[in-house]
Amino acid sequence: MVATSVFIILVALSTGVFVQTLRTQRTLSAVTAANESASQILEQVAREARTGYNFQASTADTLVFTSTQANNQTVGYKLVGSSVGRCLSVCAADSDYKAITSTDVKVEKLNFLYYGVNPADNAPPRVTILMTVGTSKDSASNIETNLETTVSARNVSK
Repeated sequence: MVATSVFIILVALSTGVFVQTLRTQRTLSAVTAANESASQILEQVAREARTGYNFQASTADTLVFTSTQANNQTVGYKLVGSSVGRCLSVCAADSDYKAITSTDVKVEKLNFLYYGVNPADNAPPRVTILMTVGTSKDSASNIETNLETTVSARNVSK
């Protein structure tokens, strides 16, 4: 009887540890997927900004420039709701921006810092992109990651 009681206690403890490990694994998988998706978006924005020019219309929460990758059209990036939106040509309203983030990624913050975007600066344009992301999955909704990158534009002559 004592052996059975000890066995039941051990099974209950190991079952609890196993269930908690499964929950942790699901949380880690959701956070990792969100971070990978956000990193891809950050790289897309950085790649396009690296070959862009004419950043004068940009603000702290909106990146607007002329993109050589988009056939010299105006491109805009902005946080729309909890998604990063991209817009070609006229970007007058939030509805003009199409979401480029995955549905499981929740972007909490998207900011842009500019250096050398004014022609009077006599410096190559640089854009620092700051992004705070999480996941929309309930198990990991309170976990956030801060991402940051700085991009120097290659088209200095334009």
